[in-house]
Amino acid sequence: MSLKPIKSTYPIPISAYPPVPLVRPLKLFGEAFQVHISTGLTLSPNTVLQASLDISLLQFIRNQKGRPDRILNDFWRGATGRNKLSTTTKDGVIRLLGPFLPADALAAALEGTTPSDSGPWQSDWEALLAGLGEPDESDIYQLVSRLARLDQVVMSAKGKSEAEAMALLEPHIGLPHEGWKRCNPNLLLTAMFLVDISLQTLAWDDWRSAALNPSAAQESGNSRLLPYLASNKKPLGHWLAKMQKASGCQNLDTYSDWIRCKGVKRHSYDVSHNLLKKWSSGLIPAVAGKSLLKAAGNGPAAKRLKKCFYLARFLTFLGDLVVSGTKGEAPTWRMAQDQLASRYEELYEREGKRWTAL
Repeated sequence: MSLKPIKSTYPIPISAYPPVPLVRPLKLFGEAFQVHISTGLTLSPNTVLQASLDISLLQFIRNQKGRPDRILNDFWRGATGRNKLSTTTKDGVIRLLGPFLPADALAAALEGTTPSDSGPWQSDWEALLAGLGEPDESDIYQLVSRLARLDQVVMSAKGKSEAEAMALLEPHIGLPHEGWKRCNPNLLLTAMFLVDISLQTLAWDDWRSAALNPSAAQESGNSRLLPYLASNKKPLGHWLAKMQKASGCQNLDTYSDWIRCKGVKRHSYDVSHNLLKKWSSGLIPAVAGKSLLKAAGNGPAAKRLKKCFYLARFLTFLGDLVVSGTKGEAPTWRMAQDQLASRYEELYEREGKRWTAL
């Protein structure tokens, strides 16, 4: 799974690596969607954000206080030699990036030259973790921290034989390829590891959420996430069914009437029954999901449904990735979703044993 970094020119590159080659383009997320990685085990933050929230990492940064995206653009213009930066501009870059980059490397980059010592390699998740500041117990910090640690394990295995590398990795990730031999032996090895580590992370989050919110866990039964992989609907179809139920509606037709009364629009048009059925059988744009959630209010149940919306979008992406990453004949969507469900059940049970042993 060794991938060589690629050289990028302006604009700011979204990954140090080329997109993962697949057997066929993604269907629901579209042919233009590229699957970038942080390491051979983890998807890049940019890919996770696009799959879940429908925004890029640069768009996410653009929405942060102080517009750090502008400072990053300044840094990239200087580092690529496109412009000679003023002292004031350099000072702004140093204030933002100084805590994360060696001083000599940052100074050299701002002059458009290569530093003599590039310093230790950092994955995308490690860099994002550094940007989050002091450690805390928030969901985002704990999630990014987990993925950054996995990236560190990957780098510790770099240059070792396959047997030595797997001996280092197994305590952290198990044997994903053995699990997928039972589910889908034709899945590309690169996609297999990315999908499996994503499912492992979701299982970890499932148990962590239950530990933090025991009353909500008891209401929803065992796994909060597994019902979204039941084969009778796509993940976002299950989510819409929960939204419909939470609104007190018997079906999507009456739910369409309910959200119309709440003033929910899509491109200035009412959200029709037919549009809800289309979303239920495929992909809901994040902006449309936010509109539906806004109509649901701000209660505890609505807040859980908000997180589940982004999880359902991400599960939909993983299903799309399984279909696109399978050699030979493409599995049907139902087959791919059943494979995800089967593997997730195994991982959820394994993660549960770890949590109960703590």
